[in-house]
Amino acid sequence: MVRKTISWRVRRYDITTHATKGFGEVWDWPDLAESGYQEPAWYIDQFLPEGGKVILAAKHGIGKSLLGQQLSLHLAAGADFLGLSVPSPRKVVYIQCEGDLGDTAQRGRDMHRMCPPVPPGQLTWAFHMKRKLNSPGGGRALRELCEQAELEDGLVVVDPIYKTIRGSMKDDDVVGEWQGELDSVLNSHRSAGLIFQHEHRPIRNMYGEKVEEEGEEKVFGSAFWHAWASYGYELRRLKEVGQFKLLNWKRRRPTALSEQETLLTLAQPSPLGFVLAEAGVSSTAQTIKHLTKSTGKVYNRDELGAIIGRGGTAIHEAVNTLCDMGVIEIVDGVRPTSYRTVVG
Repeated sequence: MVRKTISWRVRRYDITTHATKGFGEVWDWPDLAESGYQEPAWYIDQFLPEGGKVILAAKHGIGKSLLGQQLSLHLAAGADFLGLSVPSPRKVVYIQCEGDLGDTAQRGRDMHRMCPPVPPGQLTWAFHMKRKLNSPGGGRALRELCEQAELEDGLVVVDPIYKTIRGSMKDDDVVGEWQGELDSVLNSHRSAGLIFQHEHRPIRNMYGEKVEEEGEEKVFGSAFWHAWASYGYELRRLKEVGQFKLLNWKRRRPTALSEQETLLTLAQPSPLGFVLAEAGVSSTAQTIKHLTKSTGKVYNRDELGAIIGRGGTAIHEAVNTLCDMGVIEIVDGVRPTSYRTVVG
């Protein structure tokens, strides 16, 4: 038995542990029960935990990458995400393996109309991973990337998985090897992981009818994928145009998302991103609401129309709705008629 001093952010504890090879730490239970270890804090309140492993699955083209980019910008800037608190900014390493960098950059510029700018060094954007993560050199490449980004207590995003894996995503050994490489990097940098996965095609019964499946059952490939995650989410498009639902199908701890439906609206065409849906509030109104709140600026209808890309009728109906709700107000003495968010 040896005495070992372990440091936490708040205070220090003297703990008696076994010096046993092959394990990170071995405790006598009373010591562990009385230690300063606590359940992980939240990077994003009730959505993304410190050191958590999160998987977001959806059908192809639903908007996983859009949501992931928005999450990364908000986390790196320390700004609330979909109404959920972000207690402090975190460094993010985002690995984009499909799509176009030009589209990504423009989308980010649009999003910055609704979220604060990201300080230098907070968000590292890596395009196209040349080595598969579970191939020789793949894990090393990811470690080097995280070291260059000086990632610590941050987040690694892999978008999407299938572009970074060598072998079949249905093979347990292949999947386990891939997860082992990522886990090693996350553990060494004390960071969380967010991976994007597609759902498999709908399963049909003998009558050709779709078989209802739970969120984790829809994830394509090995069962190891949803077993790996500490939190799992599904992004689903609803029949109403521009309306989505975010579901939580796995969680280590009960969360707000597990207790109620989270309905989203896609604010488009610019600014671009997801916002919380409200009954009777159009996507145009949602965009104006978040735009005026995030910037604190005063806008007239022509300016709003130019920014959002909508016609006068849509803007007129949106500002009237928001004024009736007490969300925005007319600025006295300013012509043409201008609006700002209601403070307080």
